[in-house]
Amino acid sequence: MYQYIIGTSLFKSIIPYIRKHVLNTLNSHDLLYMNALTFFIIVCFIFIYNVFFNKHFVTLTINNYNKLNYVQILCLFVISLMAVIVAYFIYELDKFYNTPFINYIVVFSLTIIFSIFISMYIFNEKYSIRHFFGVILTFIGIYLMTSDKIE
Repeated sequence: MYQYIIGTSLFKSIIPYIRKHVLNTLNSHDLLYMNALTFFIIVCFIFIYNVFFNKHFVTLTINNYNKLNYVQILCLFVISLMAVIVAYFIYELDKFYNTPFINYIVVFSLTIIFSIFISMYIFNEKYSIRHFFGVILTFIGIYLMTSDKIE
């Protein structure tokens, strides 16, 4: 398990810098198109591999797809739409604002904070005063990291 956590953390920490390097040449929408095309090609190769060497997996996947109802298909579409919008926003953020490290920390921190508030209001989860103190400290940290530019 730890090798997956370490590997994922390492790769996710490198991605913003690679993205920033590519955005020196491409526009945000260009990177979005190129990223989607590359992702599509990789997924197609994985699918072709499974068709030839793991036919049971492909049959099971198709059966699972057939079980989806219309609401689930709509949810998949909404998730995909949101993923594209978020990717575009992150590309814009990395190209024009701050450093990739600060942007990554801000996005990651705010995602956790929004998840807490969504879980409170939609799923009625309970949090203690310590959690809210952590949220306040996170906002202070974000402010301190993004307010002072070194030039």
